[in-house]
Amino acid sequence: MLSRADAYLDVMLTHMAIGKKFTKRLTAPASGALFSFDWDGVIAGVDAPNGTYAVAAEATLVDGSGHPDYHGWGMTVTRTINPHDYTNNGSTDILARLRCSVA
Repeated sequence: MLSRADAYLDVMLTHMAIGKKFTKRLTAPASGALFSFDWDGVIAGVDAPNGTYAVAAEATLVDGSGHPDYHGWGMTVTRTINPHDYTNNGSTDILARLRCSVA
């Protein structure tokens, strides 16, 4: 929660092992000074992999006055293990082998 609502909040989640990133900018909330959002667990259109993530949040006043406020912490994503989940994202993967012959 910020003391002022006339700000924006940049949030970034980074997978510690592979470096995949999710970023989101939150604008001023409709009421009060509580910024929040629900992450759907997706990065770049696919389910995010299990593992440890670094979370960074930086709040900046819209008018540019003052200094940005930064806070960071860690979180872990853990999904149920599925057979043949080669990408470690909680979904069973399908592997295909294509055989081509050229005449």
